[in-house]
Amino acid sequence: MVNQTATNDDRPDRPFELRWIPVLAGAFAVLVAVSAMWALTLDRAPAGRAESFAGLGGEFTLTAHTGEPVSLSDFRGQVVLIYFGFTYCPDVCPIHLTLISAALDRMGRRAQDIQPLFVTVDPARDTPEAMAPYVSYFADNLIGLTGAEEEVLGVASAYAVGRQIVGDPAADDYTINHSSVIYVVGREGEIIDLLNADVTPDQLAAQLRRLL
Repeated sequence: MVNQTATNDDRPDRPFELRWIPVLAGAFAVLVAVSAMWALTLDRAPAGRAESFAGLGGEFTLTAHTGEPVSLSDFRGQVVLIYFGFTYCPDVCPIHLTLISAALDRMGRRAQDIQPLFVTVDPARDTPEAMAPYVSYFADNLIGLTGAEEEVLGVASAYAVGRQIVGDPAADDYTINHSSVIYVVGREGEIIDLLNADVTPDQLAAQLRRLL
């Protein structure tokens, strides 16, 4: 299991903070605007229809942002939220991770039953050292996961995550188009739902309460 205890020395340095403050501020502004303007209906399968996702997902072991190995089975008995993305993502990933964090905040003590995981689709750049300061900006218990290219691609394939590199992968300024959905894994390790990330924090919190 991952030790989530952080010290001031674990926090990102000033250049990193300056890099991400505008992005995170923009993400928060988008969530506020969505909450104020829209009452979207979440497009999802009915609860209790885990059989609909047979063959999707499964056990995996990757490396956490702390450098420790982490397996999905480490969280047996909890509900797990899995979101795939990458730290160089300019907008969608920080917006959706902010959404998850805000939804968990709204759930109070019930959020203790939920473990969020952020699995990179960009292992070449997203080393544990790169992911550690990034995940610290979101939910306190968010765990960033990375690994060797074949390990990460294997997990992405098992979860049917679309991934397309845009630009020269030999350069450092490429981006990645990828699926954007929240996978909900039940207490026994099976996928029980796929949630649309384009909702408000209140709506996501309501959906999660119904799944607990």
